[in-house]
Amino acid sequence: MAAQAPLPLPLLLLHAVDCTGWEPSPHTWVAVTAALDPIEAARIARFVFPRDARASACGRLLLRLLLATVLAGNEADPCGLDLVLHRTERGRPQLADPAPGVDANISHHGRWVVGAAIGCGSDAPDARVGIDVVTLAVRGLDCNASETDALSAVETYLTDFASVLTPAERAALRSPKLGWRARVKTFFITWAVKEAIVKALGDGLAYGLANIDVALADGGVLADMELTRGVVEPLQLSITLSGKVADGWAFAVGALPTDDELVGDYGASVVALAVQSADMLPPEPIPMVMHHAADLLQSR
Repeated sequence: MAAQAPLPLPLLLLHAVDCTGWEPSPHTWVAVTAALDPIEAARIARFVFPRDARASACGRLLLRLLLATVLAGNEADPCGLDLVLHRTERGRPQLADPAPGVDANISHHGRWVVGAAIGCGSDAPDARVGIDVVTLAVRGLDCNASETDALSAVETYLTDFASVLTPAERAALRSPKLGWRARVKTFFITWAVKEAIVKALGDGLAYGLANIDVALADGGVLADMELTRGVVEPLQLSITLSGKVADGWAFAVGALPTDDELVGDYGASVVALAVQSADMLPPEPIPMVMHHAADLLQSR
């Protein structure tokens, strides 16, 4: 195979995989697990529920696709690399032989698996990326519930998850200016950004989400941001990590496409992107490359 020209740096890739209706045959599943290394395949085999195993397998295939694309420089056919992955002590998957300025991360929730990869080269050899996907919905709360019932359910939910919030975040969520939908939206965007940060750091939940404070840099309300389907948009945030202002980060938030008729953004799948290299994100919206799970093997 002829050498492939590298893609221009810096490089940011953002992909999403829809797992709706993907129930691979035994033959296909053998091919899926064969595309992974034995340790990855063994981890996936331990899942109790098939849907979790399928989502995890999609995530590993997507992670390999993203890293191979950055390293090989050809998104259409990136399978020329025999990638070896391992997990850090905190469980973060990454290249066993790290390349300077190259990083990738994945997340899955519900029907979606999302992934991001960056290639910064020697300009930012320690750059890291984290991504998270969540659904803007409280379990058991119908979007047509009365305002009183919905507010009560949301208040109970926020109380149950108060341990992941800072005092300032809890106070903002209890503002009488926010209706229940705005509180749900603010909470889950905040949660997703925090998750993306800890995933970029590589510490996982051991870092403690309450050690991260998330707020809009202009003092606005997260619930007011428009979630555009199929893209993430840069978001100017003020972040503190363990009480210290976090400089040098860039963030973007958006939503995945949906076939459902949503009331506002309630029920939307939200994606948060955190990059520990402020120069990596362009000022304009970043489109997500969409796949279906059945297509991932064809990318190998």
